[in-house]
Amino acid sequence: MNKILAEINLTDAPVGRIFDFGDSDKTIEDKYLADWVLPLTPHKYWQRQSPYILDEEEDVGTVLECERSVEAAMTTGSMDWGDYIVESRVRVIGQGAKGGILARYQTSRHYYLLTVECSGRLVLYRRDNTEWHVLAETPLEVDRRRYHTLGLSVEGACLRAYLDGVEVFDVTDGQYLTGGAGIHNQGRVRFEDVKITGGGNESENYEIRRTARANRAAEFQSKFPQERFLARYPKPNWPHEVSQLRRVGPEGTWGFLMYNSDSVFSAEFASRYGSGTIPRVGVSDTEGNLLWGQEIPIRFPYAIDVDGDGREEILGIMDDERMVVLSSENGEIINEAPLPSSCPFQGHRGQRIAPDLFPWYPADLSGNGRQQEFVIKDDRESRGGRTLWAYDGSLNLLWAAQVGRPRYGHRLAMCDIDGDGREEILAGFHLFDADGNLLWKCLETELNDDDHVDEVQLGLYGPNQEPRGCGTNGDDGFFILDGGSGEVIARHNAGHVQGCSAGNYLHDRPGMDYCVGTRWGNYGVLSVLDTEGELVKMWQPDKVSQGGPAVRWTGDGRDFIFLSTSEEAFGLWDGHGNVCVRLDCPELPSKGSYGIQKGRGDVMDVDGDGCDELVFTYPDEAFVYKASD
Repeated sequence: MNKILAEINLTDAPVGRIFDFGDSDKTIEDKYLADWVLPLTPHKYWQRQSPYILDEEEDVGTVLECERSVEAAMTTGSMDWGDYIVESRVRVIGQGAKGGILARYQTSRHYYLLTVECSGRLVLYRRDNTEWHVLAETPLEVDRRRYHTLGLSVEGACLRAYLDGVEVFDVTDGQYLTGGAGIHNQGRVRFEDVKITGGGNESENYEIRRTARANRAAEFQSKFPQERFLARYPKPNWPHEVSQLRRVGPEGTWGFLMYNSDSVFSAEFASRYGSGTIPRVGVSDTEGNLLWGQEIPIRFPYAIDVDGDGREEILGIMDDERMVVLSSENGEIINEAPLPSSCPFQGHRGQRIAPDLFPWYPADLSGNGRQQEFVIKDDRESRGGRTLWAYDGSLNLLWAAQVGRPRYGHRLAMCDIDGDGREEILAGFHLFDADGNLLWKCLETELNDDDHVDEVQLGLYGPNQEPRGCGTNGDDGFFILDGGSGEVIARHNAGHVQGCSAGNYLHDRPGMDYCVGTRWGNYGVLSVLDTEGELVKMWQPDKVSQGGPAVRWTGDGRDFIFLSTSEEAFGLWDGHGNVCVRLDCPELPSKGSYGIQKGRGDVMDVDGDGCDELVFTYPDEAFVYKASD
């Protein structure tokens, strides 16, 4: 006898919106959809509405509908699910829409899909990232006023598809042998009576697989030093929401640069995601003493040692008109200069620049071995920009430069890749020397549709430490570039790629590797490419992350990917998709954060031993962890 593994039972469910992340009332979701997630919908931090509603249909009852012409999905289960049957009644409403059921879900880009296409066919797909393999298909006269009952049975490598109770496909495909289940649509579609059932032994088999996987993970993790608690730093009772451990304490010791969420955004973004308070900035030591704190109209506070004395000053934008440098000792303004005017492509003529999110980039442009200069960019409305400006530590303009297409996005990158002691700057797919001269631009990417490069990295990442640049250009993909010429070495498509980092993530082979994170529409999908640009692994540790920084955890040349966006993914991962360090961290009040939230994790060498520690900051205190001995 089959047992219900999961279902969407909407009996007595009220009609209305569901998964509206701007609404704090989740009673409907908790009652009727508790074990279901929306992998293609933005994280609740962004307060977006999902495309799904509950509606009443005559002679049917309450149904689940995607009311917008978008791709959407709801999934449940885990990678330990093996053999089961997915069933649902499906009504394709929108012209050109598609609606169906998922099985053996690996990531939001890897699964089996049985779907009704309004164009007139029933298709069984195996999706493998960008490739949609048709395993079977048959013509189907689609009546947008009626439901079809779909069923997909997966048992080992055998896939059987059913339409209105009749078997239509019997296919053998062993690509995916376990995984979750769910529904999927493109366009306006209704679902009713969604159910996943397993045979009498499936629950027992699920537990066997889950236990075996946990045992394998524990054995694997035993090979790596797990975390040990290093320090707890108290913080003063001074209202703030964000803090960073920086060299702002007396004589350049560690201290906290503290500010509220409204200081992190432009005025426009603060109105959407801030706390509605006056921007404030303060500094404390690591013993909980407030050195100073003040309400001051400063945005984007950032610690940088502009005078080379070993203690970082605080750079910020004041009144949206000028750059200021604050003393970390007392908060006094010690220098200021007007913000540059907008370039010809951003804002109105002569208007001051209006950066968003990450405007400051310290750099060693003089070759003195310290990052005392900085570059500022203007990515107005978080849509990328065309001009960048370089300043010395005294706020004197050194140069300005412009990029073509694609524009730079949220991040720039600095590294001395030619060995002259001065750092080059990668902005979008354009490389500049320390004097602002364009060294190269990637001609191939000028033809891309996506207009900006969200994140870039620059370093000696080649197989023999050759210079490489890399960047994520949205739907056009992730690019690895020759650092000497800008020529494309490799390209990887994985949806809207947005985050990237570089490190020695593949511990069984030499060289630096690349971790690429996908965002809009495929949240949490990660890809790891080796030093040559070959894809090694794609997986989805959660439905949030777009990657993480490299962590020098062991001091032996191996790096790990730090993921902290959810408790599900919380840990240090290798490039094969394995959790190497689970990060129990029992001292933490909570685990997993996204956006401007409590518990954000930072990577830095706190004790100066050449290895990285993990620093988690909360409003009242911060916690530091390092590798166990």
